Amino acid sequence: MARNAGEQFILKPGPLEQNGQRAGARRVKVIKLLELLILLAMLGIMLVVGFASTRLLISDGVEQFSGAERAAAEDVLGWAYTWADHPIERALSLKIQVKAVEFVPGRCPARAFSTLYNYRVALRFYTLFGIPTWTASICGDQLEWQ
Repeated sequence: MARNAGEQFILKPGPLEQNGQRAGARRVKVIKLLELLILLAMLGIMLVVGFASTRLLISDGVEQFSGAERAAAEDVLGWAYTWADHPIERALSLKIQVKAVEFVPGRCPARAFSTLYNYRVALRFYTLFGIPTWTASICGDQLEWQ
């Protein structure tokens, strides 16, 4: 059979080749989906490890104080999360640690039921993996970010 000079010869894929291409495309999609799932699982594991390491490795710092200083430190920890008034601050503050308690008689305005009226308490806030985010000083019922 003779061909004309201008005629092009085009091979059309047969049924087996079309199915093979479809299977290959499906295989690529499945691999991409598995890669995405593995990535999400790794991120989830990292978040769990970061959260757990902060909670387990950083103490609240109260154990280093005794007597009235310890009562003031415990009182501050009870109120510290409520003083972080922005939702992002609360979400990022996974752990709060008391760094120092200073006796300052009569210089801190406080609620009548509070043990804080004579104490200034320094706090450090921690986020994932125990990374310190910010510090604050609480004197009476006033919070000062530093």
